[in-house]
Amino acid sequence: MTDTQTKLTHDEIRQACHAPSNAKELTCPCCGHDHLQLFSTDGVKCQNGCPTEKVIAECRRLLGTSATPHRSESAKSSDPPTGKLTLAEYGMAKHLSAFLLKQFGAKEGAHPYYKGVECAVCFPYYNERGEEVTQQWRWGMGKGKRKFLINKPTYLYGGHFLQLLEQMADNGKGRDDIYLVEGESNVHTLTQVGFPALGLPGVGNWKPEWSKLKCFQAAKRIYFFLDMQEDGKPETAAILGARKVAESFPSGKVLAVKLPVKDISDLWIQMQELQDLGGDDGGEEGFRRALADAILTARPVIPIREEVEGKPADLGEEVLNACPILKDFVALTLPHVETDINNIVCDFLACAGAAIGLRGYAMHVFDKHPPATYHLLIANTSVGKGTVWGCVNELFSLVVPDWKKCLRSSARSQQALYRALKEASDVTIAIDKKDGEELGTIPNPDYNGGRILLRFSEVSAVFKSMRAEWSTMSQALRETYDGRPVSNELGQKDKSTRVDNPYALALLGDVAPWELTEVIADVDFANGVANRFIWCVSHQTKTLPHATHTPDYHELAARLRQVIPDTPIGQVTYSEAGLEAWDKWAYTLPLDDEGKLGSACGRMRANGLRLAVLFAILDEQRLDQNGPVKIEVRHVQAAAAIMDRHRATVAWFLARPTAIPTNIPETVKDKLYRQIEKVRAAMVNGEITGNQLYKLFSNQPLAKRETIAQAAGLHATEETDPKGNKIKVWR
Repeated sequence: MTDTQTKLTHDEIRQACHAPSNAKELTCPCCGHDHLQLFSTDGVKCQNGCPTEKVIAECRRLLGTSATPHRSESAKSSDPPTGKLTLAEYGMAKHLSAFLLKQFGAKEGAHPYYKGVECAVCFPYYNERGEEVTQQWRWGMGKGKRKFLINKPTYLYGGHFLQLLEQMADNGKGRDDIYLVEGESNVHTLTQVGFPALGLPGVGNWKPEWSKLKCFQAAKRIYFFLDMQEDGKPETAAILGARKVAESFPSGKVLAVKLPVKDISDLWIQMQELQDLGGDDGGEEGFRRALADAILTARPVIPIREEVEGKPADLGEEVLNACPILKDFVALTLPHVETDINNIVCDFLACAGAAIGLRGYAMHVFDKHPPATYHLLIANTSVGKGTVWGCVNELFSLVVPDWKKCLRSSARSQQALYRALKEASDVTIAIDKKDGEELGTIPNPDYNGGRILLRFSEVSAVFKSMRAEWSTMSQALRETYDGRPVSNELGQKDKSTRVDNPYALALLGDVAPWELTEVIADVDFANGVANRFIWCVSHQTKTLPHATHTPDYHELAARLRQVIPDTPIGQVTYSEAGLEAWDKWAYTLPLDDEGKLGSACGRMRANGLRLAVLFAILDEQRLDQNGPVKIEVRHVQAAAAIMDRHRATVAWFLARPTAIPTNIPETVKDKLYRQIEKVRAAMVNGEITGNQLYKLFSNQPLAKRETIAQAAGLHATEETDPKGNKIKVWR
């Protein structure tokens, strides 16, 4: 934590942001979005990109105008906000009528606690009974020049119109459509042209209990207007906010609307200015036409999807902040590879677990859990998985003197796997026998403390071999996960293999999604192979035509050498807070989890514990502390984030299409699968129209587009759109 950050406590930051005492995600005082997060190690961070120093300074300034007994000296001396805004100025800037604003209860006057604000506009928030809940005051038109009253609950914004909508629904005259937006001006604009609109007090501040309002229950559709970016894509916060709302309603009831400009207010202002310039397409009619076009293409929001493309959200700060070495490795590596952060984290954790081996572990009853884990990296062949592996391998080659001894790249049979484990774990080997008698033993040159990283660049071959009737590889992977003695007894004793010495096996397997669809059988889910792996889906983030520079890992390697123990550190236990965090996460896991998803997630606690041990050992903070290594809250949070994404990855994979033809070349199959992924990502509520297919693949003929849709497992029906046109819908 920086010196700047230590001058404000988390409670002071929450007070400055008008958040509850237990809130961990706040409204950023700089950008006004709900992106501000509190961390035990790094203080505060705005996910929208606002500099931390700027956020802290703004919090100090806000605290400097309120009666905060424990604020810092710098906060006391900071200048409070100043400004002046009248209701008439606000109405003119937003092209809103004064009569409408008064209907909403808007008024102007001296700011209640910012003494330097001569005049500000107050927007009262009423509940469905007409009772005032809170107020938001605005003293300027820019960001950061508005704030809710301190220590007041937030509510939906609708003025007295919210009470009217509730009364209409109570009388059986509820509106079929409700329009949900962020902020007051968007609500004002829609209401001015006759649309029933309500506003969220911040896009991420939806509360599930609001869904019980009668006006929402009576509505058939809830249109959620997404705030847009300059590149024409929705803001991430808007997408997350839409999904948060959608979780409170039946599937398909909440529809996301994308506008040609940032938001409703901007569209209205643009149309008014166009009319003032004499444009025929402007004014209220132009606004209505643009709005109707946007609503016509509205898409139902599917809450279970974690991002626009359908894959789970990327690993983030919870993982990186728990391990600064990993965070710095990602920062050094990411600019040089085409794949994403998830790929880098996956490879790093597999290597780190193998490097530590059995030198540290946690106990669960009699089961020993070292930090060595099985990882399944799911990504298309073109994302650059090999490049990431080269970077991770380079780092650990600088860290572990006998790193090459830890690596194996092939073991497609039980006997081959056991032989590799025996070579790594036997301290000595027998000298050749003579007349049936051993001549003695010599030191084993391959011994490395039983540390093994088995890396399959194409793990599909292993899964294929498991499906053979004679294969015992599935049993071998299940047994070696636990690190227990194993043996492969054959008819000829000298060809049998026994592994009696301790070992820790880490496994890293790469596979393309379509390959995994073909090779992983139902039996692999049922017999426990799938749930021993931590699943991680990855994707390409950029194109690098050439690479002329390589990252320098020497300084990072020196830090990593300090935390990877060269002698046993023994059992890793929990700190008091770490144990509480672990129990809290464990209780969130489903009970009696059935089906393929449940089977593949059956070892989330076991794998999560191994990851928590790994993060605890890799934590540089422990070097300054005496006593045994402890699993802290940050280590639990990092492990939980990875395991939660593992479950989301399995759910994503199980929802993938399985109708890919098998009698086509692998290169063509890989391309077809990417096209199918594109279709699935564009589907809304399980369907896509023929026109949308054309937009996705405008360079493909009709027959090819329909082949892609069929390969995605979709079937077409002829329907009529709202304008009366015949369209083809694929489901």
